[in-house]
Amino acid sequence: MSSLKFKNSLDILVIHALPPKSIRRSAVEEVDLIFPRNASNHNYTIHNCSNPLPNYIKEMNFDAIILGATFLWQRANTDDFIKYLHEYDFIRKSNAFKIAMPQDDDFCNKILDDWMCGWGIDLVYTVIPKNWGILYPRYIKTKGKIMLGYTGYISEEMINMWKNPKSHNERSIDVSYRSHRNHANYGQLGFIKGYIGDLFKTKFSDKNLVLDISTNPSDMIPGDNWYEFLGNSKFCITVNSSNNLLDPYGDIKRAVDEYQWKYPQADYKEIEQKCYPGIDGKYDFTAISPRVVEAALAETVQLAVPGNYSGILKPMEHYIPLMIDSSNVDEVYAIMNDKIMINRIAKNCKKAILNHSGLRAKEHVETAINIIKSRW
Repeated sequence: MSSLKFKNSLDILVIHALPPKSIRRSAVEEVDLIFPRNASNHNYTIHNCSNPLPNYIKEMNFDAIILGATFLWQRANTDDFIKYLHEYDFIRKSNAFKIAMPQDDDFCNKILDDWMCGWGIDLVYTVIPKNWGILYPRYIKTKGKIMLGYTGYISEEMINMWKNPKSHNERSIDVSYRSHRNHANYGQLGFIKGYIGDLFKTKFSDKNLVLDISTNPSDMIPGDNWYEFLGNSKFCITVNSSNNLLDPYGDIKRAVDEYQWKYPQADYKEIEQKCYPGIDGKYDFTAISPRVVEAALAETVQLAVPGNYSGILKPMEHYIPLMIDSSNVDEVYAIMNDKIMINRIAKNCKKAILNHSGLRAKEHVETAINIIKSRW
């Protein structure tokens, strides 16, 4: 192992839990398979934990083990999580360099923190830019390495695909949006994602716009069809990823799910008061979302709820700010009809995203590979 830094090809195990391609989101796939797609010169064993674990994987000597976000999300399912801890215990015992790439770190963060310590994870790529001591108190004390990652990355294929996107005049959709309704278990920001699309449709109903907005799960657009959809939209609604609600063991989610089952018409304020009064917004766990990155590349102008966006984007320079309650309808509509301004915003946003090196898939993987090699 001492000569690992001189090896041209590493032996790497990648573990994920991606759903079938027919319902798979491209952004999630890009993150979970970022290593084999952007450093193909190495030897990969790629395993979906939804399938039985072959014995030969347990017996192999890997240089590195990559735990994808979908695999790490198993912490949310108590029974399955216990099963996976037992079945994949060989990872705990392995001498490989272990990298974890979680998302929504604030959800079941105590379970995640204990997991990272128990398995001796060498490097955690968190998508949350700050509050790492709150998210990973045990892991930090063990001197575990934490680095900033992202909810989505820019591949060379994405850059080429949107090198010359459709002009706005050629696009048939004025404003697009997709989300799921009633994410109150993720706090106000999660709830916003569920209702802002419907609110937008109500507030802008008299503006003669072609809208393709839905919060119905059956209207989700998987795979490359999503890119086509986004590239055919002049504008899209966007919100920061993650939320501002710390749920250490998933108790809040369970309480909200139960309350919404009993009272399906309950609004956010009622749910917040009954299930987690006074704690939403105590910390900032938001991050730039894959949709923001994709829209920037497609030069689809974003009507974005004001937020931090990982410190990369600024209102009016990179997006049109849309208030949570859509109260600035007239202002937003006026900007949407200013062709010079929206062209400037689209170009500025694309430039800002492309100039942020941390979002580049190849650079992310190259940095990680160098860290793996430098260990020995």
